[in-house]
Amino acid sequence: MKLLALISALVLAMATVACSSDPEIVEKVVEVEKVVEKTVEVPVEKIVEVEKVVEKTVEVPVEKIVEKPVEKIVEKTTTVTVEVEKDPGSLVIYSGRKESLVGPIIEQFADATGIKVDVKYGKSAAMAATLSEEGSNSPADVFYAQDPGALGSVEAMMQALPAATLEKIPAWAQDDDGKWVGVSGRARVLVYSPDRVKDNELPNTILELTHPRYKGRLGWAPTNGSLLTMITGMRKVWGEE
Repeated sequence: MKLLALISALVLAMATVACSSDPEIVEKVVEVEKVVEKTVEVPVEKIVEVEKVVEKTVEVPVEKIVEKPVEKIVEKTTTVTVEVEKDPGSLVIYSGRKESLVGPIIEQFADATGIKVDVKYGKSAAMAATLSEEGSNSPADVFYAQDPGALGSVEAMMQALPAATLEKIPAWAQDDDGKWVGVSGRARVLVYSPDRVKDNELPNTILELTHPRYKGRLGWAPTNGSLLTMITGMRKVWGEE
């Protein structure tokens, strides 16, 4: 049976070939390629990159430093002198003398020197008191007093005058410490009645006014600044007694 079946299959195959050789009947065989896509899950391991820091000590050669002397460079400088008009400046005067008496003198000084002068007028005693109150903050440069008494009260505030200035002033007309000088003088005179005082009775010096014969016959102005200065001078030169 198996042999019979095999023979039958062979005959059929031969018949098929014979039929296909027929020029009128052509079978076209097309081969089709079948592509099958299949997704495969592949496990992925987690990869962590670790940066490795390597410290390395590198020796760097250091050049030897040699100190060398530096030559001194001297620049030649040319000095040019330019004449510039100098500011004459300003001056503040506290005056115990009246403006009618010393104003023209101060104005003449300002015109001759170009110095701007500001003057504050008043009584000498009042000016001295103002200076004492102002102290080192006083704007005054010069104290033009009527008498040495006012000057003496603020002598501690004064500076010594230049030697060239003192040389022009007689010794009797300047302070012992050279802090002030006299700029004018005053003559003292006695006014008397010739009907009541004879010429031979007149005193030869001021000290003789203390003679008993003048008791009750002498008058003076006790509050006058010039008289007070005069008495102060007498006490200084002759002493309290």
